[in-house]
Amino acid sequence: MEFVFLIIAVAGLIVAIILGFLQVIIPFIKDEVKFSKRFPFVTSTAEGALPSKAEKKSHKKKSKRKNIRKILIPIFTLALLAILLTVVTKFWFFKKGPIITRIPIGVMFCDNQTGEDKYNYLRKVLADVLITDLGKSRYLQVMTFPRMFDLLKSLGYEDVEIIDASMGFEICELVGAKAMVLPSLMKSGDIFVLNAQVLDVKTKELIASPYRVTGEGEGSILGNLVDDLTDNIKTGLEISIKEIQKEKKDIAQLTTTSLEAYKYYFTGREAAFKMYNQEAIDNLEKAIALDSTFVEAYEKLARQYYTIKENEKALKIIEKVKLLSSKLTEEKLITILALEAYIKHDWDLATNYYKRLLRINPENIGAHLTLGTIYYQKKMMYDEGISEFKKVLKLDPLGITHFSSWTYNILGWAYLRKGDYEKARTAFKKYVALLPNQAYPLDCLGNFHLIVGDYDLAITNLQQSLETNPDYHLSYKLLGETYLGKGMYSQALASYERYLDLVIEDAQKAEAH
Repeated sequence: MEFVFLIIAVAGLIVAIILGFLQVIIPFIKDEVKFSKRFPFVTSTAEGALPSKAEKKSHKKKSKRKNIRKILIPIFTLALLAILLTVVTKFWFFKKGPIITRIPIGVMFCDNQTGEDKYNYLRKVLADVLITDLGKSRYLQVMTFPRMFDLLKSLGYEDVEIIDASMGFEICELVGAKAMVLPSLMKSGDIFVLNAQVLDVKTKELIASPYRVTGEGEGSILGNLVDDLTDNIKTGLEISIKEIQKEKKDIAQLTTTSLEAYKYYFTGREAAFKMYNQEAIDNLEKAIALDSTFVEAYEKLARQYYTIKENEKALKIIEKVKLLSSKLTEEKLITILALEAYIKHDWDLATNYYKRLLRINPENIGAHLTLGTIYYQKKMMYDEGISEFKKVLKLDPLGITHFSSWTYNILGWAYLRKGDYEKARTAFKKYVALLPNQAYPLDCLGNFHLIVGDYDLAITNLQQSLETNPDYHLSYKLLGETYLGKGMYSQALASYERYLDLVIEDAQKAEAH
């Protein structure tokens, strides 16, 4: 916006200079005008002399033009001063204020120091709550849980229960995070203590003294401890008290005060991420049963029903959320209405809602991503979709959130549909780079090479995918298609047979699960 403003200001200045040159400087050089003490502060040098008979006609013809010139001179002067004053005000005085730069941070699993195993589930749950709370700040870019798991997997860590400081530094360094939060929970009788160390990733030293907040009873953890702790963390990261208060939103209002309900909500989200759809639905419904006002659980449940094409059930869930409108912020209400329009496949209405969301919060990564997906997949408006995807990447240049890596994937498909193969290839390669040692990105890159007819590179990528995950059935299917395209029929048949075997195994596992 500032760049556009600068262009307009410069253009106005150029026009003013040209007018001034034509109407003031040239006539002054020719001695046709002189300065005056009266408005409009200039007068013709010929005004003081009596015109001859021969000059009378030409004088009349020129009088209008001179009057216009006399009016334009002060207008030019005032316009020039106004433009200069505006530019200086906008780009000098305003620039002295603080420039918002999002601080990339990582929040690790919470260390259970209560001495009671029943609180072990809070290792992940409290970390997730802190991520949610800190993630609402426009001054912080917080690593999301899916992204954290992606990075751990890339580093060779599978099914991690506890992330220690060493592992935390590894994943933070991998994405360029500046700070790392290490939370811990202690308990004495009915008193709970939530602590946090905030460390500089580069020096591995404390940024400030450890923070500690105390409350009575389990309900205090989501009731006020998390909010108080995140305020302290923000202060330690040099976010002003004024800004902290301005963007303050209680975590209980965003989620729930029930730890048990949040546990089921978190478990449901984890299952959804692994595509265990029924398990996700079961856990989300348990969360809602414990807290019937848990908006985030309702929203996730609606999305999950939509994922399995149970649209009517999804819409019924949304109707229940709309009954809680008094609890919803404007941004959350519009998010729900946008989801409803999306489920109904009303793409124009959904587009309008996501645009409204972005007017409220231009840094809403999820809204940019979904709007871009509607443009690209549903409306076939590739340029508009690509523009939204680029905004996502601009908001998360380091790939701190899981949105960034996924955006490169769909950006690659958008470029492919548009016919821009080189940009598509670049996007898919970036997707692979953000998720090294994972099968699906390599599978996508192989699929791209298959589509553009580069069979040898397709085979290389798909074999790399299968080296990463030998049971990734989609790569066997694509490998069969690639071998078929090259006329390598025996290899194609073997790949297809392996693909079918794995599909049957996965179906049996899903049914058993």
